[in-house]
Amino acid sequence: EILFASFIELCPAMIFCDTLHHDEAIIACNVIKYASYRGYGFSVCFDECKLFSFNDCKGFNVIAMDAMDFSASYEDSFSLQIQRCNLERELGKLVAGYSCFHDITIDTGNWGCGAFGGNKYIKATLQMIAATITGNRLSFCCFSDDSFFQAFSSFLERLPLSVEYLWSSLLSIDPNSTDYTFESAYISNS
Repeated sequence: EILFASFIELCPAMIFCDTLHHDEAIIACNVIKYASYRGYGFSVCFDECKLFSFNDCKGFNVIAMDAMDFSASYEDSFSLQIQRCNLERELGKLVAGYSCFHDITIDTGNWGCGAFGGNKYIKATLQMIAATITGNRLSFCCFSDDSFFQAFSSFLERLPLSVEYLWSSLLSIDPNSTDYTFESAYISNS
């Protein structure tokens, strides 16, 4: 939603695609960014310091993918997110979007973790798997969340980043737990 407000050329895509299937994503190439923002989630606001200028008319490629919405059931949100069928749905969605490109760096962040209530550790792990499967790299924005950044950095330094390892860490989450962090993934697979 934030990107659609920044790249207004994306808005007509809503006319032609009101519902995405589980294996679909919208790819918009060479779109222009007309507005900037700061913040994340409920703290997003228009950044008046970064107004559009025709001198900055660099075209961007945008991958738009819908994450599952877990906001309606915050009490059961975590247990729903770790169900294999939901992990597979989210991974399939990411692969659908990322597979349109190969050998590029995809700028991303807490996909599905704002208003949709996703666990950012699970979503980051799924994005790492999808990037590996599709032959891409990630540039991950932690949105000034220093503790998440430190945990993510430590996780990346310590573990073998194979798809099998990451996927098994997600599948091995204890269904009785109430949270998932990179540290718990590392411990459960060591």
